[in-house]
Amino acid sequence: MQNDKVKILFLHGLGQNKEAFDKTIENINFKDIENIDLIPNNSKDLTFFDLVDMLENKIKGIKKPVIICGISLGAILAMELYFRNPQKIASLILIAPQYKIPKMLMNFQNLIFKIMPEKFFKKTKISKNNMISIASSIKNLDYRKK
Repeated sequence: MQNDKVKILFLHGLGQNKEAFDKTIENINFKDIENIDLIPNNSKDLTFFDLVDMLENKIKGIKKPVIICGISLGAILAMELYFRNPQKIASLILIAPQYKIPKMLMNFQNLIFKIMPEKFFKKTKISKNNMISIASSIKNLDYRKK
């Protein structure tokens, strides 16, 4: 595919922000790149599916095919976007995706999140409530059947 015929969308992981891909973007020669913060600062108790809906609206507004590069949560979001809109997605670059979320691990992670002080979450630029809400909302995901 030619450089001007597609758009690359970068999706970071939970606990990260768009800065996770800054060095990557600096080192690729591509015209149309979008690197977004997945979780708006003013949002409350978002779920995985809220994020998918927001991203789905974004890619529907893009006129050209989209290459999505996602890490961790961003990779899971990329898979869900592909399953919902295969005609819009030119390709996926998935880094550390979970096709089936380990429930016990996610429950343990959320327990840790609940007892962690709020100041830890400020470093991630994602509120404690959003971190817990998003992590809770993915624990039943299972892409083995898709």
